[in-house]
Amino acid sequence: MWFPTVFYEWGDYYSGTYARIGGGLGAGIATFSGNIALTSTPDNEVISQSQGRTKLKPALGLIAELSYKHWSLALSAAGPGYDSDDFVSNVEDFSLNFGYRLMF
Repeated sequence: MWFPTVFYEWGDYYSGTYARIGGGLGAGIATFSGNIALTSTPDNEVISQSQGRTKLKPALGLIAELSYKHWSLALSAAGPGYDSDDFVSNVEDFSLNFGYRLMF
């Protein structure tokens, strides 16, 4: 579940020429079953988990977007994480998008 993103924009969205920066907060729960392999350790230690469920965790998302005559370049990033007594997992996601926006 993601909460709305707030942003600040310079320029005119409808003319297609603008710059935008923003951020958002989110929260999520993940479920998993089977074994989790810790491949970051030298001996590839495996921890047995069955029908596991993580706690509700907060996440942060950031976005920067430039647009010129409806051609846009956007960089977005998100950073939720998970940690327990057995292991730590930091998930980071970066996305770079380039495209043309049709207004109708």
